[in-house]
Amino acid sequence: IDLEKEELKSDKSKQLMQVGVEIEKLDDEVEIKKENLILLKENIILFQQRIKNGQVATSELNLQEVEIQKLKAQINQIEEQLNKAKAERLFISGELSMKLKTL
Repeated sequence: IDLEKEELKSDKSKQLMQVGVEIEKLDDEVEIKKENLILLKENIILFQQRIKNGQVATSELNLQEVEIQKLKAQINQIEEQLNKAKAERLFISGELSMKLKTL
């Protein structure tokens, strides 16, 4: 039984480490995308000023706004993956706890 517990702990620990690495990666990716979003929003302000001065066409501003929407969609997708990974981590932890109680 002790060997079985140790094997179970080892297996679940590996799974938890893998999910932990995935969570870290996704967290980093979300942060980078959010920083890019801030930069794009700042770009919009510059484009608006340039449009007022007649330096760029409105279509250029529209392209920037489309990029912002794309980036927001990407952030939402990554955050969904992140939430799934966090749920998986909770499931693995709970599963380990329940199995150890039954051994």
